[in-house]
Amino acid sequence: MTAIHGANMLNQFVVLNLSGGGGTALPFAPGQRESLVALFLDAYGAGFAIGIVFLVPHVFLLGYLVFVSGFLPRLLGLLLLLAGGGYLLDSVALLVLPGYAETPAVVALLIAVAEIAFPLWLLIKGVAVERWQQRGLAL
Repeated sequence: MTAIHGANMLNQFVVLNLSGGGGTALPFAPGQRESLVALFLDAYGAGFAIGIVFLVPHVFLLGYLVFVSGFLPRLLGLLLLLAGGGYLLDSVALLVLPGYAETPAVVALLIAVAEIAFPLWLLIKGVAVERWQQRGLAL
């Protein structure tokens, strides 16, 4: 996902060059520049959605591992699994459904709760140290 999103930033760079009126935009008439800007902004949106498709397996795997680990609350794992489903639904809809432009509020809220709860839990509470040490001794 990171590599795709990094390469996708090229679309934003082109938009900046076309909008800024630099030397690269000189051969184009104003109407052509506006059309090209719209094209590259659409390409950026599609590239972002494609990048999220590659995030989905990561979120599903992370959710599963948190759920079965015993080191963190199972609810966090469940939230991450549901967020993975939300990412999958949203990215497929962005790529397949014409006119789909905005993530439904319920899906966005679910993703946000999981993405905020997981790192906050790690920062504030951490893992269940006793279980972590028991697992280490068992190996």
